[in-house]
Amino acid sequence: MTLTTEKTRSKSPEYIALFASLAAALFLSACGSKEGTGASKQTEILTSIAADTIASKPDSLYPDLDACPDDGPRLPLSRICAGRAVNYLQTSAPEDLPIPDGCHWEVRELPFAVDVMLYHALTCGDRETRLSYSAGAHKATFTYQASALQDDGMIGKTVVEVFSKVPGQDDFRMRTTYTEAEGVDPTFCEVRDAGPQYPLNARIIAARDDLPNVNCGPNAVSDESDHFWLSDENNIYAFSLSKGQWDIDPVSFIPVTPR
Repeated sequence: MTLTTEKTRSKSPEYIALFASLAAALFLSACGSKEGTGASKQTEILTSIAADTIASKPDSLYPDLDACPDDGPRLPLSRICAGRAVNYLQTSAPEDLPIPDGCHWEVRELPFAVDVMLYHALTCGDRETRLSYSAGAHKATFTYQASALQDDGMIGKTVVEVFSKVPGQDDFRMRTTYTEAEGVDPTFCEVRDAGPQYPLNARIIAARDDLPNVNCGPNAVSDESDHFWLSDENNIYAFSLSKGQWDIDPVSFIPVTPR
């Protein structure tokens, strides 16, 4: 990271005001023992002004710290340089997640509690996939705001649900989706590895021994959608994607702290 140059600083009125405030504060502090408590009080005031100046105008004080190496923009929520954002993501191999001709992946972001969720989504010509965020008592929900592949009838459909992990019980959240579901006999259902047609380390909810016509809840495998689960250090992600038309990369989701 390149620090602010003297040439840059000399053009910043806020920097000059800050430096003057700090210099005055240091001078009064040095004289405080001779002039009594009045100088100490002034020192506190001037130091507070300096701190407020830093907090209120960080970009004008240090303009080059806000610049990206490629002179490109920053993502609006995370403030990560757009050209470097892809380096934060894990991504599926092209052979594992083929995309239609004329489409490409782009980094998107979502609010996620106090963090920001980065993810890869498709853009196809003038159509692009974007998700919306809503928070609940025990989970966050990402729904379609727009889709590069799906029709407008899919807008508002839940695509990802994010649950906090329970330490030492990675499958706990998965099991609760069928043990607490109405009309489900949990003794017929189980959590198991998903298999090669899913992302690496994915898990699924399915009927034991693949019993036919067994209801294992809304997040279990189905003929209509690809339902599967992935996890990271702190969260478990329940995906519900259209069969053969994945316009988000499931392995790419990662929460980051805004800058």
